[in-house]
Amino acid sequence: MTSATINETPDASRHYLHDLDHLPSLTAEEEIEYAKRIEVGLYAGELLAASPDLEESARTELETLRAQGEAAKQQMILRNLSLVVDIARTTRRKVLPLEDRIAEGNLGLIHAVEKFDYAQGNRFCTYATWWIKQKISRSQNNTGHMIRLPDHVHDVLNSADATARALEAELGREPTLADVAAETGIAEQDLAQLRQVRSRPLSLNKRVAEDGSELHEVLASPAPDVADAVVERDLIRELLTALPPIQAQVLALRYGLADGHPCSSAQVAHHLQLSRRRIIQLEGQALKTLRGHDLAALLADRD
Repeated sequence: MTSATINETPDASRHYLHDLDHLPSLTAEEEIEYAKRIEVGLYAGELLAASPDLEESARTELETLRAQGEAAKQQMILRNLSLVVDIARTTRRKVLPLEDRIAEGNLGLIHAVEKFDYAQGNRFCTYATWWIKQKISRSQNNTGHMIRLPDHVHDVLNSADATARALEAELGREPTLADVAAETGIAEQDLAQLRQVRSRPLSLNKRVAEDGSELHEVLASPAPDVADAVVERDLIRELLTALPPIQAQVLALRYGLADGHPCSSAQVAHHLQLSRRRIIQLEGQALKTLRGHDLAALLADRD
C-alpha cells in the first residue's frame, strides 16, 4: 500500500511525508480498543471458516465483526506510519534510499500489528519499534551482501551486537569476543566466524567447522515462538542503556535478565554488598526512569 503510494510520482515522497504530519498518534486507550477489535475480528474469521453451515443471521454478525477488525487493523497501521518514517530517517546505516527503508519498515509495522498482544500491558509503539527496525535492518543487510545471509543469522548477529553494547555499559570497557560469547551462549569460534562473514561476502557452502558443517548450518533457525522472546530481551537490553550502570545491574539481577533467574532484593543486596533498602531504592529509581519507555510493565510481568 505505502510503497506504491510513495513511488507514484517524483514528488510522491514529499507529499506522503507531509500527509503523515496530519495523522494524530494513537493514545494508549485507542491502541487497546483497536487491538481488541482486531482480535475479535480474527476470531470471527476463524469461526466463519470453520462453520460453513451457519445461520444467515449469525454469519452476518460474524462478517460484521471481521470487517470491523480489518478496519481497526488498517487504522492502527495508518496511525503508526509516522513511527516508521521516524525510524527510517534516523537509522544509522543508510544502504537503501529513504523510500525503500520506509517501505520495508511498513512491512515490519504490519507484522507488529498482527502480533501485538495488548494484554501484556505494553505500548504498541515500543513493541512495533523492534519489528520495524528488524525489517529495515534485514533488508539493508541483504542489499549490502553479494550473497544473501539467512535471516536468523542476521538476528543472531544483531542480538550479539545489542549484548556487546549492554556489556560495554555494564563493564565500562569494550567487551571481548569471549565476553559476548559467554553472555549470548554462542560458541566463541562461531561468533567470530559469523562476524567475519558479515564484514565480507562469503559462500554459504564454505566449511566452517571441523565436522564439515557449512556456514548456514552453524546456527539453527530459531522456532517462530522464540521471536517474541528475542524481541523482549533486546528491547530490555536496549532500554537499560538509558540507566546508570548500578541501576541497570540491579534490574538485571532482580528480574533475571541475564540468565532467566530473578533474584530477591536480599540476594541482590548480598551480591552487590549494599543494603536491601538501597537496592529497593535503586530499583524504584530505575523503574521510574524507564516508565517513559514502557519497560516497567514489561518487567512487572517477569517478577
